[in-house]
Amino acid sequence: MERTRERINNPRPRPGETSANARVMVPFYPSVAKSLKTIARRHHVSVTFTSNLTLRNLLTRTKTPTDPANIPNVIYEIPCEDCEQTYCGQTKRPLHKRIAEHQGFTRRAGSYVSEDLQYKSGVAHHSITLGHNIAFNKTLILTTAQHSSQLDMLEHAAIKIKAPALNCMHSAPSVPGPWATLLPNIEASFKPRPAYPEPS
Repeated sequence: MERTRERINNPRPRPGETSANARVMVPFYPSVAKSLKTIARRHHVSVTFTSNLTLRNLLTRTKTPTDPANIPNVIYEIPCEDCEQTYCGQTKRPLHKRIAEHQGFTRRAGSYVSEDLQYKSGVAHHSITLGHNIAFNKTLILTTAQHSSQLDMLEHAAIKIKAPALNCMHSAPSVPGPWATLLPNIEASFKPRPAYPEPS
């Protein structure tokens, strides 16, 4: 405030300005802005307010957190609403797009079976054949991968560890036997979190 008062009492004219039309720039403080303008006007000084920048404001960047359902390269788990069975899967795309596919297959009986009679969605098969509801809103992200090339290994580990009953095991990825020794380490890296967290 002392520096602001000094600027008003002893304004420095810009090049080409006289003291009669001098201007000063001071930080904006809502509680005193009106009074400052009144005082400045008595001294024939024009006041321009600036934002109150601080070092913290300059160094801090507000970042909007990523919606979990928009994250790509994830291993996910979908539970059934009417029983304890689950489904584990992988996707290279944003998770919500793969979930939307499962939901679409669930709504359209027969659409989840391919021409060679392979299931496109074990979730849809379970829901349609048993009449169970799928808790898509309770989908969990088990882990994420830095590269899509890691997804087969991670999905294989998730299926081996969690033994999800809704998975069509013939279509699940497999890895060489020696990699099985890594399963405990991979399991330890899983940190399940909601794909659709409830608003706080």
